[in-house]
Amino acid sequence: MDSGTNMKARIIQKYIENPLIITSNFKPIQKKKFDIRQWVLVRSFYPLKVYMFSTCYLRICSSEFNLDNIKSLCSHLTNFSLNKTAFQAKNISLEDSVCDLETFKNYLSRFTEKSWDKDIKPKMQEIIVNTLRSVQDSIEQKPQSFEMFGFDLILDEKMDLWLLEVNLSPACAERTEWLTQMLDDMAYGLLNIVLPQEWVNSKEREVKFNWEMIFNEKEDVKENNVVINSNLNKLEIEGVKMDMKKEKNIDKKYFTLMYF
Repeated sequence: MDSGTNMKARIIQKYIENPLIITSNFKPIQKKKFDIRQWVLVRSFYPLKVYMFSTCYLRICSSEFNLDNIKSLCSHLTNFSLNKTAFQAKNISLEDSVCDLETFKNYLSRFTEKSWDKDIKPKMQEIIVNTLRSVQDSIEQKPQSFEMFGFDLILDEKMDLWLLEVNLSPACAERTEWLTQMLDDMAYGLLNIVLPQEWVNSKEREVKFNWEMIFNEKEDVKENNVVINSNLNKLEIEGVKMDMKKEKNIDKKYFTLMYF
């Protein structure tokens, strides 16, 4: 709270202290915190039309997870820009900074009772749609525009899925051959959706992964036997301007009661 006292606005988040940490011999994720980067394309907010890329990848910390040292950023934050130097300093391949979805699915089938397609993916779709609907009324949409987001999500030790943040213009670094393939398919598929059909017909190519429509406000959409109802209740995000003087007085009173 004291860092950056000149800031007039803050976001306060509950830290998820019990992330899913894989202790079995399953490299490169073993004993390290990771989250899931999922690309999402919003073709329109009015009406809401949402696509989710058919695959995703895991972003992995460069140091083992340790709650005893909360200030070790490379143990708690998965951002590649933050961990890149640490990976290089430890002579660890940058390929170990990410994990593909098929490898993670293999882990789930071998060591857990959860299925990506039956348990995790439907929950992810629900989180994505509810998140976008919660801000739908505050988005100023320009004609013929679109936006691609990077949703960052994390699994806890009970295999519950949580949304960490949503990124505008997510980074698309090519760290491995399979990630390069994903990026190529993602870009080509995105252009197929947002550009005129004449372009699509002239640029046909084979792709391994593509975009899946998961929500269309005009109608209910069924994807992989998962039906998302367009009548989902809207979420509302409320906030108040912080009174720093009041907060500091509360802190003083709290610590007085706590220690004296």
